[in-house]
Amino acid sequence: MAGKTIISVAYGLQVQEKDDPYIIACERGLDPEANNSASMAFGICPNRHMAFSSWIAIASMITTFDIRKAVDEDGKIIEPSHEYLSGLACKPLPFKCSIKPRSPQAEYLIRATVDAKYF
Repeated sequence: MAGKTIISVAYGLQVQEKDDPYIIACERGLDPEANNSASMAFGICPNRHMAFSSWIAIASMITTFDIRKAVDEDGKIIEPSHEYLSGLACKPLPFKCSIKPRSPQAEYLIRATVDAKYF
């Protein structure tokens, strides 16, 4: 399978035979044989650093930015559509919004992060 990307959770869901696959049965996840840790880089999540970095980035954005619905020229709120693009990952269609620093201190933190030398 060289050169292929496999999402292990989705792959595992497809290849495991279960009785009544359309019934939600949480106890299926309790089977120690079902979760083969050797297939996940010796029991260590290979994307743990990316997951932690994503969590920190999102928490930082929520803390420092005021994210609101966009407003048109007349001062009316522009409601985003509830339409989505489907594919491997479902995501909303592009929409307008207002993103501003919450305070002068937040703006300082944002600028310091942008100007930082990481490498």
